[in-house]
Amino acid sequence: MSIQRQILAATDGSVAASHAVTRARDISAHTGSHLHVYQSEANDAANDVLQQADATSADLIVVGASGAGGATRFMSTTVSAKVLRASRWPVLIVRSASTDSYRRALVLIDFTPASTTALAAARWMAPGARLVLVHALGLTKDPSGDKTGYRDPVLERHHENLRINAQKRLDELARRCQLPASDFECVVTDHSVIEAIDTVIEDRSVDLIVTGKHGRGRLVELILGSVTREVLSRTMSDTLVVTDERTEI
Repeated sequence: MSIQRQILAATDGSVAASHAVTRARDISAHTGSHLHVYQSEANDAANDVLQQADATSADLIVVGASGAGGATRFMSTTVSAKVLRASRWPVLIVRSASTDSYRRALVLIDFTPASTTALAAARWMAPGARLVLVHALGLTKDPSGDKTGYRDPVLERHHENLRINAQKRLDELARRCQLPASDFECVVTDHSVIEAIDTVIEDRSVDLIVTGKHGRGRLVELILGSVTREVLSRTMSDTLVVTDERTEI
């Protein structure tokens, strides 16, 4: 018999938190998970929420975020940001009100164990969503003015080999995770991670971004903060951040 998963929705009574609770209820209904709605009265609310996640054996923490223009404040001061930085559980940051289940999820893949963990979490949390597996190469071309965009043929061949290898690895990851062909697509892009997110969201109407983080070290917090701040400031998509502590820095 399978063990019922546990979802903890943290609320402070704000509008953003109410959106998070609504989303958590939807996820609970679609996954058969048990939902705990928790409002902390402690001075250190973030730590209190994390202790509650431990006490309930949570598989997911759901928190609200401030709306457009609030990314900097969110990352520097909010309880939700502190939970995100310190959590060993997956954290879903809910950006806006919605009564619809997720339709399309962008899963950032860097081929570390955290990527596989993030993909598994996305499949469980958004079972009806089409998954877009994205690997961003972050390549810089050497413009020549011709249609290839390269002056150096050696560099061009090297970049093409990187693309081909990344595509093969994405396909292999999908096979290893037993993803049905109709449920996913693979995207390899020359862009940076943030540019890739912008492009894929615009082209495919993504409503969920999924990424992994590697442990909870200080360096990880700095990197996570910069990437998540960019995501929160540039999109209104909900963001799921999954920790894999096998790669802690």
